[in-house]
Amino acid sequence: MNLATYLIGSQLAIALLYIMYKALWGRDTFLPLHRGIIVTGIIFALTYPLLPYLPGLSVSSLLPHDSKLSATLATIAITPDTTVTTSADVMTWLYLAGVTTGIAWLAVRLFSLLHLRRQCRAATIEDTRVLIPPSGKSPFSFFKAIFIPPVDYTPEMLHHIISHEKAHVSQGHTYDILLGEITCIVGWFNPFAWLLRNEIHLYTEQLADAEAIQATTSAQQYQLHLLQASTGSKYPFGSAFDKQSLPARIKMLNRNTSPCYRKLYYIIALPLAALLIMGAQACKKQSSERPQSAREIPPPAVETVYDTCETMPRFPGGEKAMMEFIATNLKYPQQAVKENIQGAVLAEFVIDAEGKATAPQIIRSLSPECDREVIRVINLMPAWTPGQQEGKAVNVKFTIPIMYRLQ
Repeated sequence: MNLATYLIGSQLAIALLYIMYKALWGRDTFLPLHRGIIVTGIIFALTYPLLPYLPGLSVSSLLPHDSKLSATLATIAITPDTTVTTSADVMTWLYLAGVTTGIAWLAVRLFSLLHLRRQCRAATIEDTRVLIPPSGKSPFSFFKAIFIPPVDYTPEMLHHIISHEKAHVSQGHTYDILLGEITCIVGWFNPFAWLLRNEIHLYTEQLADAEAIQATTSAQQYQLHLLQASTGSKYPFGSAFDKQSLPARIKMLNRNTSPCYRKLYYIIALPLAALLIMGAQACKKQSSERPQSAREIPPPAVETVYDTCETMPRFPGGEKAMMEFIATNLKYPQQAVKENIQGAVLAEFVIDAEGKATAPQIIRSLSPECDREVIRVINLMPAWTPGQQEGKAVNVKFTIPIMYRLQ
């Protein structure tokens, strides 16, 4: 499986998740289900393209166990010419540059939080340990740490803030936020990944609001304090009191509870996931299970072909010279390089009584391009010293493994 195939599959799933979420699930009041569908959906989207792919087979396992093997030559490894830069290489470097930038920016924000924590002084408010930074206007939390800026809040407003941030801590919302950041790093080119990250920020705040409002005597007063506390945030991952999310949060607080039948809409995610897995499996089969007739050259009819004989055929200069001949003449197809195809091709050919390499055929395919290249080079072989059986020249079959390996 190559990088492009993985990214196409995973990012299409991310886009489908966002579209389905906004169309079916995002407007109801089942906030825990919002969290479940997005977190599960993201993890599924980033991993399902990998499910159909298993570790590669060894060369010794490429043939049936019960088949009678002809003489097998040493495996020859072929690598692409690294001096050739393809458009696929450029796109890969561009993507990896974006991922590296995203990782670096995430690391900078995490280290800035660590630095801020060292500057804070600890305090206890309403039996809750909080950290008070030297400056700032927006409260926030990160894992189990609650940061309260040195602002002169009223006791009731401070109670609402503490309740809200404690809800973030108890529900482990930092993990959701970091998952959203990872999603954007992997799919930095996909606008749906960024939109999905915004939805993560929104539902974490809505979940905290739903829990915090249970500890207040006035829902209207809580909403008023949300508006009063909203300021521009310098928190690296957003703030609970960010102005952008306030309208949607207040709407959710005032929305009537959704009817229970709407929970059935979440079942739609199961067949969609099954279809994506089936699609990934089908793509793998199409690339690896192509008709033999399309890639093999039928061998000509011969009278008797030996698997071994008294005196085996000999390439001019010996087996080492033959391996050098093949390694020199066989090229890694550019199409295979672009598609990140690597693995083993197992070919079979006959050295006839005149020493010519005849009847080449592929008995284990990798790709049409790689198969054709192996057949081409076998046909280029110079005349061998033919094999001998009871003093007569005979036809002898050989099997040769060619390993295409990307560097």
